[in-house]
Amino acid sequence: MTSNHGYKASAWAGIAILPTAVIPLALTGEFPMLFPRWSIPPAQLATWFAVHESAIDIQIVTGNVALLLMVWFAAGLTQTLRVPSRPTLYTRLITPTAVAVAATYTAANGLWLLAAIGVRTVPMSADLIAYAIRVGIVVWLGSQPIAAFMLFAAAVAILHTHVLPRWLAWSAITIAVPNFLVTFAALLKDGWLAPVQLATVVPYALFMLWQVTAAMSMLRPTALFPRASLNPQGSDWRASAGGTPLRPSKDPAGS
Repeated sequence: MTSNHGYKASAWAGIAILPTAVIPLALTGEFPMLFPRWSIPPAQLATWFAVHESAIDIQIVTGNVALLLMVWFAAGLTQTLRVPSRPTLYTRLITPTAVAVAATYTAANGLWLLAAIGVRTVPMSADLIAYAIRVGIVVWLGSQPIAAFMLFAAAVAILHTHVLPRWLAWSAITIAVPNFLVTFAALLKDGWLAPVQLATVVPYALFMLWQVTAAMSMLRPTALFPRASLNPQGSDWRASAGGTPLRPSKDPAGS
């Protein structure tokens, strides 16, 4: 049985996503233009990357830390929602999808790191630098439906187990919709819905902020010590934070 300290640590890991994944987004531009249009000429894109080199380095490092924190948080969320009397497959899907999101985001970050290396360490042509940047953007957009599915799985599990607030589930479903649709931004060249424009960055930020909010909810006493409903045998079980039954309640007749 996992201790309460372990669950609290996973919740704090989720809260730490805010300063590692969301706040650094503001380092590379001025609101609402956080990143340049991806359709600008390769030379301009490489120049922008060189000018914002330090900020991008911070984003890559903190972003990868945030991905580790996300997997840690997802594992804690999975255990929090694992209630013996209310088993659901969706609870088991949360952590694997978080790992898949982390893997694809890491691949996207790796491509931007390649562009940074091309600007600073091993000189590369502007065309190659722009290619790495654009492919990284496409990989990131392609991973957003996986993020949407993680939100959907968490929402269904929350509604099924009643351990966390229902509004958290409905907000997850609401945020999942733009995260699923934003992948189609890769089909656009310019405009406010083009890749890495504010409208396409917002769903990612909301995905991360939802995890921060869910992590804060996990610290509530009712989440740390959820009370399960009747199990299939009819006994009322008190569950630990990880869903491990501790002891059955006494029979009403005193047997």
